[in-house]
Amino acid sequence: MAEFTFDLYKLLVEEVREARRARRDLSNVFMTMNLAGVGALGFLSKGDASLPPALLGWCCVALILTCIIWPLQRVLHRHVGHEVRDHLRG
Repeated sequence: MAEFTFDLYKLLVEEVREARRARRDLSNVFMTMNLAGVGALGFLSKGDASLPPALLGWCCVALILTCIIWPLQRVLHRHVGHEVRDHLRG
């Protein structure tokens, strides 16, 4: 019985490690998207760029949505983690 419990514990630790790695990777993706979006907006909106204002507006909306989704995914991961932990505790 003790060996089964230890194997289950090792499995859960590995799952937590994978979830943290996935969350870190997702956070890196959102950071890259934000930096690339700000750089692209700065490049497209400067000087004599013949960029239609509607396109610039849509780009701003996309960047704002990315900034909104980023913290929400962290809250979702935290909530799911608490749900799993509560379920495992019984």
